[in-house]
Amino acid sequence: MFLRNLSLALVFALGLMGYPILAGIMSTLGAGDARFPSVVFRLLLAMLAIACLFLNRKLLRFNHPLLQVAFIIFWVGFIYRIFYDFFIIQVVSDDLDGLTVVVNAFIFVVIPTLASFIGLSYRNKDIAYSLVLICTIVAAFFLLIDSRELIFSLVERRQIRFSLEKLNPIAVGYVGATLIVLCAVKLLDGILKGKFLTTALYVLGIATGLFILLISASKGPAVATVICLVFYWFLPFRVPKFILGSVLVVVLALGVTQMHGYILKQFDLDVSTRFVDAAEEETESVDSRERMFASAWQQFLEKPILGSALLEETSGFYPHNLVLEAFMATGIIGGCAYLLLIALMLNASIRLLIKADGYEWLALLAIMYLVGAQFSGSHWGFNAHWQSLVLVIVTERATNRGGVTAADTNVTQPVRRRRRKKVYA
Repeated sequence: MFLRNLSLALVFALGLMGYPILAGIMSTLGAGDARFPSVVFRLLLAMLAIACLFLNRKLLRFNHPLLQVAFIIFWVGFIYRIFYDFFIIQVVSDDLDGLTVVVNAFIFVVIPTLASFIGLSYRNKDIAYSLVLICTIVAAFFLLIDSRELIFSLVERRQIRFSLEKLNPIAVGYVGATLIVLCAVKLLDGILKGKFLTTALYVLGIATGLFILLISASKGPAVATVICLVFYWFLPFRVPKFILGSVLVVVLALGVTQMHGYILKQFDLDVSTRFVDAAEEETESVDSRERMFASAWQQFLEKPILGSALLEETSGFYPHNLVLEAFMATGIIGGCAYLLLIALMLNASIRLLIKADGYEWLALLAIMYLVGAQFSGSHWGFNAHWQSLVLVIVTERATNRGGVTAADTNVTQPVRRRRRKKVYA
């Protein structure tokens, strides 16, 4: 039983934070440009997901027809689009090749996501939370080690965003955002129960996550974090939680602002110059996104039934918005199937937040990755979004009636014998 619970939690935790950990280790060891370790990690994650499916084969939850039908429709259409573009009409791209996209879609996204159909029970939700938190802390640790080079890059004006050879600034931002969310959902509980040491550790975790989010300078994870915290404070609305959250945001915002200014002053950096550079880069990024969004939507309008292409024409890359990518690549059929999955996920997340029975962290992570998916990422590479999307839907469905999941009902209960009534003549 423990091995079954651990396997699902491990697949989910490594799906979210395994690659950032690997990228941090590779960068620390000076092997940041090696490709082989990342391929091995993806294969191991897929093998672990398959083992998890085998161990939990009796607990798979296939009692949600809308989820299953929408999931199959979208992925059949999307995988068909990959094969058609790269192997039939042989689209040429400077940045992508068909084999890489196919391998990532199957091994890194679809197979680990299938393990999410098991769902988290009351028995393994705490195991999953602990593993996700531990993996996030480990990823943050390696990022902090590697961020020492950031100071020299700031001094020499070589960069204004922190990234690794195998980890872009957006992925770095997700590490910080995830750490903030995981610590924020436990902070109030620690304060109310008088666990001062635990509370201090959660505050430290939030501060560390904010620092990582700050140096990544990624708008997607930042916006997603804010939206997640708003959802958490208002669903359900409780005055202590709202007041605590508001005070926390103000204090940490002032602290980060002062720390940021102090660091720049110590290294004699012109604050105005840095913000001008950041604004120029951000403006260029926003303009590029707008062009890709407009082009992707136009491609969908040209072939609305089955879709136009996997890649956006002006950039030769994915459009950095998963909703637009769904309609552009799979047409109105696959696009509507994906929108249905989003609606199911939001409904499940809101229900879990209102219930407040220990699944809030999962609901918030699903919301966070969904919001982030509107700023960057692709369906064939954003496994964290797909794993959390399916997992939150299946988990909420399983706990909807009496809070009992398949794993909870797989326990042998003692048989109660009915007492025979005495009959008097």
